[in-house]
Amino acid sequence: MKLPPRFGSVSKLSGNRRRPWIARVTSGYTTDLESGITKQHRQIIGYYSTKKEALQALADFNNNPYSTEAAKVTFRQCYEEASKDFSPNRIHNYRSGARYLEPIMDLPIRSIRAAQLQKCIDSCSTTQQREIKTVCRKTYEYALKNDFVDKNPALYLHSNTVDAKIVREVFTPEEVSALWQNAEAWECRVALILLYSGMRTKELQDLTPNDIDLEERMIHVRKAKNKSSVRDIPIHDRVFAILSDFKRQPIIFTHNGFNKALARHTKHRAHDCRHSFATELHNRNVDLLIRQKLLGHTPQNITERVYTHLSPEELRSAVNSVCYL
Repeated sequence: MKLPPRFGSVSKLSGNRRRPWIARVTSGYTTDLESGITKQHRQIIGYYSTKKEALQALADFNNNPYSTEAAKVTFRQCYEEASKDFSPNRIHNYRSGARYLEPIMDLPIRSIRAAQLQKCIDSCSTTQQREIKTVCRKTYEYALKNDFVDKNPALYLHSNTVDAKIVREVFTPEEVSALWQNAEAWECRVALILLYSGMRTKELQDLTPNDIDLEERMIHVRKAKNKSSVRDIPIHDRVFAILSDFKRQPIIFTHNGFNKALARHTKHRAHDCRHSFATELHNRNVDLLIRQKLLGHTPQNITERVYTHLSPEELRSAVNSVCYL
């Protein structure tokens, strides 16, 4: 049977082979300018057990050439592209987890099964299993979006990670009073800013002098973990002086360094400040939507998320209602 022009060719290779039939298509030509000889370049579609299988593969390629190329794309190629959109705050954790996926990294992503991914997850300590699952999910989301795969096996993965039961305790009035009594210490000043703003330590670390508007008495959180966390927080009257100093000379600190320094004064850790702020807003009967806005949480109700607008005065009143003493 004669095949159509530019359709490709099927031929049988010599020798005793398990898959002797080869399907090929012309991928282009090059001409040697000195000799004038033109050389044909052919792309191998694959090797097959029968002529019928080879012809079918050739027909499938002509119907959708991209599908054949997609079948060769590896997990590593998709991971490297997907990692470009990983959160900067989590990229180190994801890269650390990805090294456990090395056994399947260079396999065609279309051929990988959930059991192979699960084996990689089970091979590491429980502390990193969640990161590996996230890497798999994000990689397959990229692959799906680009038609390299038809399904996402990462949806069927599970980890043995046990969430650490960290007991969060809010600051008592006596503990807040102790911070004010030692307000000359940098760690106490940082704790007071967090207690009266609800910011995360990373958000405070990333503040620049331009993000503190003393005239409008507003903190502009611009570097945050997600879009909802980008927000404006009114400056509480009690920490206005501290933030005025912070604007002139920001305090340089790390999360762990702050926790160690804070331990000299209280039993609390950094995130307890945020819990205390949220609890105090609740105790003051502040509306849930205002609390979500101040803390940088995403409202689940689309009406509240899209169509409800809060004035700076409403937010300022809520912040200044916080009174630990």
